[in-house]
Amino acid sequence: MRYTRYDFKKKSNDHVFFACVIIIFILSFFIGTGIFKLIFMNQGIKVKGDSLSAKTKNSAVAQSDSKYFIIQCGVNEKQENAQTVFSKLSTIGNPFIVHEGKYYKVIYGIVNEKNYSNSEKLLKNNSIDMSRTPISLSNDDECTSEIRKITDAYLEIVDKLSAKDIKDIQTKSIKQWCQSLEKVNKSDKNYAVLKELMDYTNKFPDRIDKGYIKNLNLFLYNELKKLK
Repeated sequence: MRYTRYDFKKKSNDHVFFACVIIIFILSFFIGTGIFKLIFMNQGIKVKGDSLSAKTKNSAVAQSDSKYFIIQCGVNEKQENAQTVFSKLSTIGNPFIVHEGKYYKVIYGIVNEKNYSNSEKLLKNNSIDMSRTPISLSNDDECTSEIRKITDAYLEIVDKLSAKDIKDIQTKSIKQWCQSLEKVNKSDKNYAVLKELMDYTNKFPDRIDKGYIKNLNLFLYNELKKLK
């Protein structure tokens, strides 16, 4: 019987050789990566940082103003003509009439930018002519930002009271919230408007019903028109 002879020593040497090659390859990879990071890391971080900064800045610009629209559906010298338009609008919303000078303006409502398209579509579907007056409230200006918050709260109240299944709402929470708003500089150009909004809110009755919508809309309209 013939036996095959293996050279274990030679095989062992081959394993050592290949192990050394692998170790050298791994070390070369990590050393090369370290040198690359050392040379280019600062530049890479800077580019990434600039990109993030630009994105954040663009986002801030996009969010710098909140837009609202006063939707008007007619202006008449005769009150009875304005009342006719008002009656038609009352079937699809909560309009109010503003008497300015010798004219009676029929206002369909005050809406934020998000809800504007729905209001526009509703009026067009009912063949009602309309015009809009845009109002921008800055989020960067402290005083105007507080006015924006109260405006949003008022519009939310109107939306809730407009629901068929809502009879009235309690006002304790909104009055407490209004009192917790940040104190602003009294020299701000729109401080008087903010003060009037806060005072009006604090004088809310304990509960307000659907009949209060007209007063709330009319008050908000007059205050927004005062903004400088």
